[in-house]
Amino acid sequence: QLATIAQEEQVFFLNLYPLFANEEGFLRSELSTDGLHLNPEGYRVWRTALQVFGQTSLKPVTAIAKTQVPETIAPEASTPEASTPEASPGSATAPAVPESATSPEPAVQ
Repeated sequence: QLATIAQEEQVFFLNLYPLFANEEGFLRSELSTDGLHLNPEGYRVWRTALQVFGQTSLKPVTAIAKTQVPETIAPEASTPEASTPEASPGSATAPAVPESATSPEPAVQ
């Protein structure tokens, strides 16, 4: 059901259940300290799954030309003063990324 919702919302879905569940559907004991919280090995499994997913399913974000940045988030002037919070209230300090680079792909199972 979560995969369907993710697809409808056009967001990513990574199903980690098969990695963490035992035959009875409970958290695998070797990945947990108490049957609820992950231990270091559990976090390694989680991290590895996210790394593999990121490398195989996500588009890399590369250097972006200013012409590709939507006007709604690109500063109008190219001077350093134009990108400071005092000059443009609410502006982000991170580089702007075009919507095409961050638009989610259909859900992945």
